Order: sequence, then structure tokens, then C-alpha cells
Amino acid sequence: MAKGRGEKGAESALAQIYAGATNAEVFAQAFLETQEHAASGHIARWMRDEIFSLQQQGILRADGTTILDAGCGPLTLEYYLDQSVYGIDLNPYIIECGRTRSPWKGVNAQQGYLSSLPSDWTGKFELTVASLVLDWLAGDRVAALAQLVRVTHPLGRIWITVTESEMNNEILSAWISELVRCGCRIIEHLTGLVRTKPEQ
Repeated sequence: MAKGRGEKGAESALAQIYAGATNAEVFAQAFLETQEHAASGHIARWMRDEIFSLQQQGILRADGTTILDAGCGPLTLEYYLDQSVYGIDLNPYIIECGRTRSPWKGVNAQQGYLSSLPSDWTGKFELTVASLVLDWLAGDRVAALAQLVRVTHPLGRIWITVTESEMNNEILSAWISELVRCGCRIIEHLTGLVRTKPEQ
């Protein structure tokens, strides 16, 4: 629909109306209904276990209040962690759909742009997650990366996942260069292209 068109292109596509509903409303409902069995759900369950481990080790606060889910969709991490995390997404309808299933009701979630995160979030998060969202941003990716760095505590972590079709070694190298330029330390053994095994 709007993948790869940047934030303004996605916003424009989401605002289009078909059969009495906006694309944003239709996309939000369809995403919520399929998430459990799609890549987003599988990745979120894997992240949940890793985040719980970091919390148990005392590396992250145990209540989720220092976690940002950038491109949160239907409050994905909040739902899978069962913790009130911060969330931001371009599509306000997808946040509303998430509020129907999350016991935390997305009290820290808001509509907004990854390329222009709130100024009062600077250094706020111990963990900033951008899972399967940079795929959508095209020309806004570098600005979004800089914003993710800005809102992450200097000793925090940034966790990015993208679909294989949106990534190659050249793009990965450019992103790593941008993250280093912004002051990040890259953890080599946790950085790279990871592909899933085809199902047998």
C-alpha cells in the first residue's frame, strides 16, 4: 500500500477512503487480526523473552516505562510484554485497535513521526525498539535513525528489525555508519543480516 514511500507518503495513502473507511482503519484492523501468525507476532514473542532476560538481570527496569516501541502498531510490545511501554505510530487507528486488547490501554502511546520524536524524550529510553517499521520509511530512514539514537539513553540499546527484502549489506553498512556517527557503539556479534530457515 504505502511501503517505502516515507512518512508523508504513508500518511497520504492511509488517509485515502474506500467503501466508507480510510486505508488506516482497514489496515489497522487487518494487521491486528493477523499479527499473531505474522512476522510481527513471531518477532515480538522472541523480543519478549530477551527483554524479560534483560529485566531479570537488572539491565532494564522491570516495569516497561523505559522502553520505546517506535512504530508500535497495535501496541505490540505493550501487549506481548504485558507492561506499559511507550509507543508511537503514524496510524492513530492502529493504536486504538491495540487499546482494545491491551490491559494497559496504551496510556503512553501516541500518534507521531519517527523522524520527529517528541523533544522531551531525549535520552529517556533504556531500550528503543523499531521492529519492521524502517521498511516503510524510505527517504526518512536516516532521520528516523538519528531520532532513535537521540531518545535512547547514552547507555541504552537500540533494537532494529527489518524484512529481508528491504535490507542488503550496502544498506546495513550505511545504517551502521549513521549509528556510529550519532555516537552508538555497535555490538558486532549482535549486528548483521539474519535470515530464518525455510520451513521444512
